[in-house]
Formats: sequence, C-alpha cells, structure tokens
Amino acid sequence: MTQSPLPPPNQPPPGGFGPPQDPPPGGFGNPQGPGPGYGYPQMPPPTQSPQPPALPPSQQPTDAGDQPVYGALAQPPHYGAYQQQPTMPMQPPGPGPGPAGPGGGSGGKRFNSATTVVIAAVVAVALVVGGGVLYASKSGDDQGKTDEAKSSAGKDGGKEDTEGGGTGGKEEAPSNTSAKVLLREVTPEIPEDILWDARGAWLTGDVYAKSNDKGVAGYDLATGEEKWIIELPGPVCAASRHVNEDDLTAIVHQNKWPKKESDYADADTLCTEVTAIDLAAGKELWTHTVSGGTKKVEFEEITVSGNIAAAGGTGGGAAYDISTGKNLWKPKVTDSCADAGYGGGAQLIAIRKCGEYEDTRIEVQLLKKDGRPEWSYRLPAGLEYASVVSTDPVAVAVEDPRAAIGEASPVDVFSFDDEGELLTKLSLMDDLYEFHCEGAISVERCVAMTVGNGKLYVATTQHSGNSESGQTNEIVGFDLKTGKLSGPKADAGERGKIYPLQMDGSNVIAYRTPSYEKGGQVVSLDSRTMKETLLLENPAEGSVRQAETSFNFPDEGTEFRYGNGRLFISDDRMSDTETLPGREDYLAIGFAVD
Repeated sequence: MTQSPLPPPNQPPPGGFGPPQDPPPGGFGNPQGPGPGYGYPQMPPPTQSPQPPALPPSQQPTDAGDQPVYGALAQPPHYGAYQQQPTMPMQPPGPGPGPAGPGGGSGGKRFNSATTVVIAAVVAVALVVGGGVLYASKSGDDQGKTDEAKSSAGKDGGKEDTEGGGTGGKEEAPSNTSAKVLLREVTPEIPEDILWDARGAWLTGDVYAKSNDKGVAGYDLATGEEKWIIELPGPVCAASRHVNEDDLTAIVHQNKWPKKESDYADADTLCTEVTAIDLAAGKELWTHTVSGGTKKVEFEEITVSGNIAAAGGTGGGAAYDISTGKNLWKPKVTDSCADAGYGGGAQLIAIRKCGEYEDTRIEVQLLKKDGRPEWSYRLPAGLEYASVVSTDPVAVAVEDPRAAIGEASPVDVFSFDDEGELLTKLSLMDDLYEFHCEGAISVERCVAMTVGNGKLYVATTQHSGNSESGQTNEIVGFDLKTGKLSGPKADAGERGKIYPLQMDGSNVIAYRTPSYEKGGQVVSLDSRTMKETLLLENPAEGSVRQAETSFNFPDEGTEFRYGNGRLFISDDRMSDTETLPGREDYLAIGFAVD
C-alpha cells in the first residue's frame, strides 16, 4: 500500500478541448442536440429482449450484428470544452496552492495503472466566472424498476423523491458535531515485496467491519474495540459493497496467504473462494468454489442484491442464495460469452462480454432471481469494459476509446427505462469532473459520485476560487432524464474540495476534505436548495489531518463508510511500503460524534 499525504498534483492538459462554444440559450442545463457518429443516434436503438433461455441464467451467445463501432463513424463534437467570455478571462480548474485533500490530486478521471478506467458521466459545458461554474448538459434517466431482485432501498441508497421535491433523510445533526478519533488500525507488517488485498468495508447499525491481514474484523461502533474476527485462509480480493436487510454480505478470497513471490504461482492464491458473512453475528455462513474443468473458477468481483450473492469474472458468473449457500447458477461460457461482473443493490444487473480482445461485445442485462434476463441491451461494438453506475435507475458507463493517449476523452453513460430501452447516451470530458472507477477490475467500483432523486451527483475538478490563491470545487446534480442541470450547486468553499459519498433519502451525504485549519467534514445537502447541514467535523490536530489525507480518495483503493455520526476511511490493500519518519501508515481510521 503506497500512501502519501501530499502526492504531486495531476495537472489537466492546457488550453481546453474542442472549439469554444457559446452557452446554449434558455439558461442552465439546456439540452444540446445530438451530433453525428456513434452514440448520437437520431433515435435510440431498439431494445433487445431475448426469450428466456432454456439453460441457465444470462449465459447466452449474442451477435454484434449491425451495431455501430466506437471510432468507426464521424467523431461527435466535444461538449466539454471550457468557454472564455470576451470580457473576463477564465482559468480552467487546476491545482493551486491550496491544501491537497485525500489523494492531493487536482481532478480529472483517475486511472488505475493496471486497468482501463470506466466511468459514469454526462455531457457538460463549463464556464468559470469569478469562482462560479455554469454547466449545460445532455443526459437521461429512468425511474428504475421494481421486481423480484429488489433489496432494501434504505441500505443501498435506493431512489426516492425522483422529482427532487425533497423528503429529507435519516441523518440528523448532533448537538455537538466535533468528532473524536474512534478507530486507528495501523497497516500490519507483511512479508517484504508482497501485496495483500484487503477489499471490503461495511457499516451496519451495530458494527463497522473491515478486511485485514487475518480475515474480516468487526468493531464496536461505541468504543471502536474489536468485537469479533472471522479468520480466513487467504486475503479478501473482492467484496460486495452492499449489505442486505439481514446484515449479510459476500466476499471472494484466496485460500492461502502469499509469503514470498513464488507463492503467487500457487493455485491456492487465485481468488476462487466465495464466502457469505453475517456481519451482525460476526460469523462465516458458508464457503463455496466452482469447478472449471481441472481447476477452480477464479472470480474478480462479487455483489449482493436482496438474497442473491453473484460473483463474476473472465471465467463467467455464479450466484448463490446468500442465506443458505444454495447454488442458483454456475458459469456457462457460450460462444466466448461470459458474465464479467454484476451490479447489485436495488436490482441485479449483469455486464456480459462476448468475443475476443479485439472484437469485444458487451451486453447489459437486468436479471431475474434465476439469472435469466428480464431484458438485454447490446452496447455498440468496440468497447472493452463497462461499469454499472446505478441499478435503479439502470445506468451504465463506458470510456470512449477514440481519444489519443494523454488527451482528454469523453466518458459515455447509457441510461435505460423500465423495459430496457435506451433513454439517452451522454458524454462528459473527463478533465472537468473528479471521480474514479475501476471497470476492468469490478463493474461497480466507482467512488465520488452517487445517484438519487433521478439525478447523478458528481464533483467538479478544483479551479480558482474568489481569493487570489484559493482553489475550490462544487457538487452538481444532473437530471438523468432531461439532461438538464437540476437545482443549485454545493460549493466546497475556499481552499477545499467536496465530494458526494452516498444518498440519505433525498439528501446527498458529502465529504469536505481537511484544510490547514480544520479537519475533514461530513455534511448533508438538501436536494432542493443544496443548503448544507454539518453532521461531523474531524479533529484539526496535525497528526490526525495527516492520517486523514494519507488515503488516496477519490483515487483507487479508498473505501468511505458513513452512518449515524460515524465516518470510516480505509485502504483496500496492504504492502510493506515504508512511510516517512514519524508517520504511521493506516489500514483504517474512524471518527465519531457523541
């Protein structure tokens, strides 16, 4: 695990992108007409709704047919170009002398060095005027679907108040918002030159649980003391971010703790063990593996939707009843097609990949309880990865592969209605917003964005504020159905950053990074006004701020969990990396208000 309190900023390319454009008429968020080429069809492609297969679950061959190919048609205009008013020079968002937040970066889409990052986003035009930001967008939405796969919306930030009327949330401001340090878990010593995964962090009504160098540990929310430990034979390499109504979740782990480099050649160090965990009781429910010929099937990711635990990977997908461990379906790779991964929570979505590396075809499927598709939609050819942004409403994002290396590239998001028909395809220049996804590793590992009220909430990159040296950013909401900017923005204030974490009813729970004078904050944003309510403020003590900023949020590898006056930040990997003298390297840190 490599952490740095102040990593070098990641500068956006100078000069903007695309020709300058005048702001569209009609005020904020006026929809823009589609351009030519892929992804800007005059009408949505037809929905593909195959008959339920006789054999299990979504494992059916597909044909790319006449689907458009990325890059094969005329390239659409870039809508993300910054605009400059003739009477007022504009400085694009970028790093400045203000303090770095977690990760210390300046913005833009974050790429895992080993993967292609897949991100959800929307078409945007940004105009910076005296610290304010004007946005126009084109996007779409679906109010989601209620079916057999639904789980507790309350646990997973399900849709509420889709018109943005504001029904509020459960999180309330305490009488004293000053937080104390509740938990400090130092990164354990592990063998030299070895990297152990520690994926998975969960927060229930009674416990915070985190994977570590022994397995999964549960901590008391009142004292921060360890309540229980589930010992595992190897590291946790994939974990569901969802917990069902019974406080059950699922993980994928190895069957051996690698102690030296040669251990990685062992079959036991593959991610083959699927395990269900009862977080309330602190116990393992069951562990299963899937046989794939002469060896076990390896899974790269896992999710939970209601009572279904579904694991996916290049070898296909498998699912189990999370309570009993009963197998619901196993991998069935047909015509080089396999379930690469699943998005869980309110509904269960499969990302199904077909074809070889240079001829990949991707389908989005809403699954029934038995794994058969309720509906299926084939994305245009030429895509390698896709990421589930939301399962209710269904929104899937892909990275547009047409941009040259080092250039800003649009990220496209497809929004679907209840029947699986395409509502719209939207684009966003990746240097205008700050969030991170890991589509090549897991189809639902996205941070610093959230969906609720029929909107996508996302943070802008840092840019010049009102003061000469100040840097700031905002959270904005885009209506996923109309494509308009919806409601006001929430400002980070001078010399700070603010990121959306999760939904709380119709409110947005957001995290403001530490400044030189203050610790990090958790605030609740009213969806109608974006007026904020302070829920928690971390200590301003220097050592605490150093620990808080050592995590790479919103880059890869950082897990945030907040609820009921408790904030936990953790890393999802452990290594023997040395820290600077006088500083500790933390696996997890927690804060609590009285």
